Parts: sequence; structure tokens; C-alpha cells
Amino acid sequence: MLATVIGHNPRSRRVLIDAGALALSKDESAAEFRGGLGFGLVCRADGTTPLPGLRVAELHQEHGLIAIEGDGDDDLRAMFDALPVGSRVRILPHHACMTAAPYDRYHVVRGAGTGVHAVWGKALGWRPA
Repeated sequence: MLATVIGHNPRSRRVLIDAGALALSKDESAAEFRGGLGFGLVCRADGTTPLPGLRVAELHQEHGLIAIEGDGDDDLRAMFDALPVGSRVRILPHHACMTAAPYDRYHVVRGAGTGVHAVWGKALGWRPA
């Protein structure tokens, strides 16, 4: 899921994104196997390797909050500089079914790319053979 950074909150050490529970799902099932995952792993828009020290910590209906771990001001400034307002991040959600459900089509990218390779329509129910 590609999301856009829409704000920074230095006091709470959070990056605000335009993807919330409707886009990502509130499924935390992966936490059973590994702690600290939150609601999804955060990657650069053009990659699939999770960025250390970041996790989707909170989800509201239409937006999410990425937590920046640590307590140093230098780390915080560096992360805000790396993820400026308007930039994109790739979120790897924990449950693809709930993430895909609200959309009528899917913009497919290849590998870690951000360019749309194909657009897939959504299956809308069972059709008789």
C-alpha cells in the first residue's frame, strides 16, 4: 500500500499518513509471532525492506500514525527529513484480504517499483459457470 506523508508531530514522535484502518486493516495477527510490528511495516516507496525504528502504531478511519522509536532529537529530525510532508511510503500490511476489500480496482506495481504496471478489476461475486 502506498501512502503519502501528510504531517509531522515532533511531540508525539509520529508521522501522519493518509492511509488508515480502511486502507490497512486493524489486524495485528502478526504480533503473535514478532512483537513491535504495529499495524504494518514501513518501507521506502521504492523498496520492500522495512525501515528500522518505524511502525504503524495507530490507525484511525482515514489516517494512520507511524511511530518513530527512540528518544533522541537527532533521530527524530533525521526521520522527519527522510520522510518529508508530501513524500510516499510503502506500508506492508499484515492482512491482505481486509486491505484489498474496500477497493474496486488495484494498481499493480512490479517488485519495489512505484509505476503502475497494470490495473486489475475486482471480482464482484460468484458467477455461474
